[in-house]
Amino acid sequence: MTDTIITNDTKAKIKRLAYYQIIGGGVGTLLSIYSIIKSESPASYFYLLSVTLIGFNLFTIFSGQQLIVGNVKRGLLLSLFIQIPQIINFTIAGFGFTLVSGFLISIGIDYTQSFKLIMNSDFSMISLNWNYKDELIIFNINIVAAFWTVQIVKIQEEIKYRERLLEGLTLEQN
Repeated sequence: MTDTIITNDTKAKIKRLAYYQIIGGGVGTLLSIYSIIKSESPASYFYLLSVTLIGFNLFTIFSGQQLIVGNVKRGLLLSLFIQIPQIINFTIAGFGFTLVSGFLISIGIDYTQSFKLIMNSDFSMISLNWNYKDELIIFNINIVAAFWTVQIVKIQEEIKYRERLLEGLTLEQN
């Protein structure tokens, strides 16, 4: 039923999201496997992060696949779960977190010694740091993940609205 109420423009947005996730997850998985193969470090921490990123990338691919095969509501919900943890990247009090499946373009602020604007770009990565340069205070917003999150929410709202119209309900009745 969902497929019949979605406009062609929205279908195109869903398709772009699906391909972004499938390609981003695929490239991220390949990069993770490559880094494991090339790594000379026997550190279990490195392998744990790599396996975590591979799992996250495979989940990203699955989310995109759900959108392609027509499980739109499920695919959008899974996509939201994928995008939200990627929006904010930070380093504060020696702890840092960055997660990206796909492409990262971030803008942020470095509060460490002054108010400095910073920009970054990267591709599929996970970074967890602790006891790392305790003096650093950095917050970044991943513009790509924020964009896709907003798009997903708009598409979900459009689907709900169109379902209500189809059922003959008005928004005021809710």
